[in-house]
Amino acid sequence: MSVEHALADFLEANLGRFAKHTGELLRQIPNSPYPKLSDAELIPRMQKPFVATISALRGDLQALIDFSRQSIKPVVDNPNASSDIVAQIGEAIYSTLKVAARECFADDELNYALAL
Repeated sequence: MSVEHALADFLEANLGRFAKHTGELLRQIPNSPYPKLSDAELIPRMQKPFVATISALRGDLQALIDFSRQSIKPVVDNPNASSDIVAQIGEAIYSTLKVAARECFADDELNYALAL
């Protein structure tokens, strides 16, 4: 099994946990709306980037492109929106992906490095 497919399967099996982890990181962003959201509101939102990533890891890059375009649209359309928050969201997702890769390839440093 390829590194991409192994990571996709691992992310899919742990989707809720990694969505919650990302939500917890986002709640730490000052002046963001995330601290006000309940887990019931936040976790489904945070699953979306991982579902798109899973699709991309399985070969459907368009899913990730489409998700990225939809996600950035509110910022592009609103000149008062903070690009800092968008960057921090990206960092939270990437941080969670690194945690997932570390767990997925805990005993395989080469595949962990390839997954990053």
